[in-house]
Amino acid sequence: MLMNRLLLYLGFAAAVMIIGCQKEKSATADEEWQEASLIGRDYTLCACCGGWFIKVDQDTVRAFQLPDTFEIDPEPNFPLAVDLRYEPLTGPCQDFGNLIKIQEIRKR
Repeated sequence: MLMNRLLLYLGFAAAVMIIGCQKEKSATADEEWQEASLIGRDYTLCACCGGWFIKVDQDTVRAFQLPDTFEIDPEPNFPLAVDLRYEPLTGPCQDFGNLIKIQEIRKR
């Protein structure tokens, strides 16, 4: 009798652990490309300044850098229509403004 209860409890505990340990989907795995406009460079000089101004929907955000795979003309005509995938920037500058980290970007 004691052995049956022990096996029942162990089975229940194993089921709870298996169900509770499901891997979460990556936040960016299912996200669609966002339409955006690359507005221009941010030439401000400070620790959390610089990078690029980008218009996404009605918001203007900044990214410190563009992915290395994105090629841009030395003197582009702004605004430049792009599609991008991004996430909010984390780290020391995260509270400084609407900062994002661009994961992927492509010209439209």
